[in-house]
Amino acid sequence: MTSMTLLRRVLKRALTTAASSRAISTAVFGHPDKKSTVQNWKNRALDKGWNWAVVSGMTDAELREAFWRPGNPGRPDATPDFEEIAQALEHPGMTLWTYWEEARAAKPAQTLSYSRLAAQWAANKKLSRRTMRQDLVPGEKAFVDYSGVRPWFFNEQGEKVEVEMFVGALGRSGLVFAWCSMTQRSPDFVEATTRMLEAYGGVPPIIVCDNLRAGVSRAGRDPVINRTYLEFAEWYGSAVHPAPPYDPKAKAKVEDSVKLMQRAFLPLLRHNRCASLAELNTLLVRRVQQVNEKRFQKKPGSRLEVFERVDKPALLPLPAQRFEYVEFSTPVEVPADYHVRVAGHFYSVPHEWVGHTVYPRTTAGEVILERDDHPPVRHPRSSEEAGQTTERSHMPPAHREQLDRTPAQLLAWAESVGPNTHALVRAQFERKVPLQGQLKADAIKSMARGSQPVAIEAAAERALAMHSPTPSTFHRLLTSMPKDDGAPAGVGAAPAALPVGPSANSKPHRSPKRRAAPRPNASAPADLPLVPAVTGRRRSSQSSANRSS
Repeated sequence: MTSMTLLRRVLKRALTTAASSRAISTAVFGHPDKKSTVQNWKNRALDKGWNWAVVSGMTDAELREAFWRPGNPGRPDATPDFEEIAQALEHPGMTLWTYWEEARAAKPAQTLSYSRLAAQWAANKKLSRRTMRQDLVPGEKAFVDYSGVRPWFFNEQGEKVEVEMFVGALGRSGLVFAWCSMTQRSPDFVEATTRMLEAYGGVPPIIVCDNLRAGVSRAGRDPVINRTYLEFAEWYGSAVHPAPPYDPKAKAKVEDSVKLMQRAFLPLLRHNRCASLAELNTLLVRRVQQVNEKRFQKKPGSRLEVFERVDKPALLPLPAQRFEYVEFSTPVEVPADYHVRVAGHFYSVPHEWVGHTVYPRTTAGEVILERDDHPPVRHPRSSEEAGQTTERSHMPPAHREQLDRTPAQLLAWAESVGPNTHALVRAQFERKVPLQGQLKADAIKSMARGSQPVAIEAAAERALAMHSPTPSTFHRLLTSMPKDDGAPAGVGAAPAALPVGPSANSKPHRSPKRRAAPRPNASAPADLPLVPAVTGRRRSSQSSANRSS
């Protein structure tokens, strides 16, 4: 009912009847509280000399102009320019108070008070806001989110442990799924989503999630989906659509489901003291089933009935195998030690990959390192912090040789050459501290590099026969052998040209010293007398005789 209609009804009763202002207020407005307004309008009509015939002959525009007071001429722009305010508030740091101060400084007589401006701005925003009522396609979308209020259980020590509650809801039926986990991290988030799809018995083409880090690596207009969650969605043939940041209406279905589960499940924990996470989930699953089977209040059926009839036939089928969780790490350049760190452990790659970029990913029991256009490298996953897993084939030859410098490896090499070489190397460790002979055994192996096994075996046999199983003896015997590749028929037979050295117990044969030939006397000059040569002893005695004389 417009204001002009109310005015005509009041004036008709006031000018044509003797009814009181209270009775007219009750008849027109439905309550007597407007009696002062009725009396005011009646007095103004009588002051103007009007009767009902005059009032009934006027149009609404004429009656409005003649009856109501003219507007305040000092404030012709009393209604704010809401479009101008909206544009001004888009600037960073701009507030409504700052806009009002600038407007009051420019036009003080035409500017409303701040309280009036704020009230009109709030009312304009409320009237200009529009809400779209969505008609979701059956089975098309599933909405997922975590509850801000967390449930809890009590551990063996009696301590209260709060956990996260994952909530999912199908778009059309609103069928609710809930599951508790210790964290919101990627493994728990993927596991909860997988359980939701298995509970639905199918896969919706679109999964709408919140912007948590386990689902969205970077939020915004061009969001980047978490690599693991993207692999999960592709495995099930679904797409991930993150909700716009700070826009709960984009996922209103799951927001309502989260509130529903908070009110339906959390009060049960007052009377049910769960001792583990598994016990808590058992109670939660039972409560979710009750919520889905509960009848609607304003429409027929329940969530479960609508799901069976509408959503379930439209879902995509589940794959034959369950998704195996895989976690992707940041691409890394292979360092000089050809080991890549993944989850605190170092794993080897072929040494030829040094300087190239590899892409690590981990599953529950395996670490996979990939490089473009190369077969991936796979290692069993290790939980040892700061440890290393090295595959022998990944090492360069020099590193493999260094790795073989152990007593067991040296003995294994010697045994592969022959029994005499094995006995020679074993003799190096037959001492009070066996490891003291490791360097000597390694020296024997280095000396044998490049020689034929038959020559090595023959030199080792001869060194043992001489009771001199030392690296120097072995090296002398090996280098003294002929360089031809002809090998004797029997392994271990010494070649004919092998020099026979002194045995350990034989005394060395010393050759007699040669007597020096007499030096010829130099011819003395003719003018000097010949002086017979004297030895040192005679010369010293002669000199002492001269001193005594």
